[in-house]
Amino acid sequence: MFITKPDFYPDERSPLKINHITKQLETIQFFGLTLSGFIALNGLLLISETIGIALIVIGLLGSFFTYLCTQGVIAIIILLSKIEINTRP
Repeated sequence: MFITKPDFYPDERSPLKINHITKQLETIQFFGLTLSGFIALNGLLLISETIGIALIVIGLLGSFFTYLCTQGVIAIIILLSKIEINTRP
């Protein structure tokens, strides 16, 4: 048996690195959604005032925006990594 070198060397776009990046993005998403939840909770505590309603709306829109942006970035990274890995010689 001969020892041969692999067809490609793992680089910064290896699947393990992609998984690590997506885990970091999911952690950021979790903290963003938690922060938006606290903003909405503060709005519930101040519901009698106008600022309370504004805080609820800001919290809900912020959590929706955080979720969409993070999932979009994760999807783009996974899609690009699959295209790049499949096109290697």
